[in-house]
Amino acid sequence: MAKITFGLGTSHSPMLSLSVELWPTLEESDKRNKQLFKPPTGQHMTYEELLAQADPAIGKSITPENFQAQWEACQRGVDTLSQALNQASPDVAVIVTDDWGERFFDDNYPMFSIYYGDTIKWLPRKLPEGSPPFSTTSMWGWGDMEMDVPVASDLALHCIESLRDQDFDISVSRYLNEEYGGSIGPMGYHDFVRTT
Repeated sequence: MAKITFGLGTSHSPMLSLSVELWPTLEESDKRNKQLFKPPTGQHMTYEELLAQADPAIGKSITPENFQAQWEACQRGVDTLSQALNQASPDVAVIVTDDWGERFFDDNYPMFSIYYGDTIKWLPRKLPEGSPPFSTTSMWGWGDMEMDVPVASDLALHCIESLRDQDFDISVSRYLNEEYGGSIGPMGYHDFVRTT
């Protein structure tokens, strides 16, 4: 029987993987971002609309010194998580993540899905020519080589069967398409078609 011995969580903010020198370039990206929403309502807004409603005091904190201090705090946090995971040394890591149009698209976009194949293909991320520096610089996190990562498929099947027996509607997949990519939207969180 499996026993949960450790749990951790982290944001996937570009502030964690991007060198501090490139943080100011995120502003230009945000100006073009079509997926900006006002918390806590989730109202879709443009960069200019959000900026007009922002607390002016925030602008005073946008300094190289504050960016450096925040980057150092982020790096300490990532190091702490890494050390804690290594110390826990689990037999199996269960990863809960969002898809963001990377593996699932409008032809099949489940609310929840569990993968139970024996391995899962890890692919380095490739970006189009001319992608902005903040995108290309953070690609180190995707690695530089393809690999087949082992999956604890027996645990995944146990989770699938247990959830099914509790009347939970779960999507499952045992393999992934060789070629991937597709389109999502317009739906829910954005009003345009996004294609990868």
